[in-house]
Amino acid sequence: MKPLSSTPQYQQVADTLRQRIARAEYRVGDVIPSSTELEMLFSVSNITIRKALAILSDEGLVTGYRGIGTVIKAEPQDLRLKIAVTGDFSEWVDTASGKSLPIRQKVLNFQIFPGPDRVTHLLCLGAGAPLWTLRRLRWVNNDIISYHVNFARPERMTGIDDGNM
Repeated sequence: MKPLSSTPQYQQVADTLRQRIARAEYRVGDVIPSSTELEMLFSVSNITIRKALAILSDEGLVTGYRGIGTVIKAEPQDLRLKIAVTGDFSEWVDTASGKSLPIRQKVLNFQIFPGPDRVTHLLCLGAGAPLWTLRRLRWVNNDIISYHVNFARPERMTGIDDGNM
């Protein structure tokens, strides 16, 4: 443990245990050391161990059984999306789909109305100039991961409708 770290000790313990599970030091079905053993191993209090195990339980990695102990239930999965910042949604989907994660998006609305001054200034337009505005949500699995608002000059967005967004 890094006592001077800005990361709380319970998070450090959870991270260490997660890494050990990922490296197969603890396998699915194994009982990990008892809370008392973990306290001594990490030189932390019982509440710190309980918080760390609660994190892993919330992530679905472990389950505690009375009289048995804490059992490894699953291996950690890296659900982070490594996305290139290109501004190209199709590349975003291709990159994320490489992890075989279901990605979908929903257009909430699109319309033309006076744009925010900061945006119209960035687009070299006068204050309050009309802008094409698109609002949408994106999901990975069933989790909403982002909310997007796009602004564009209306004359550049001809032919855009619900069918080709």
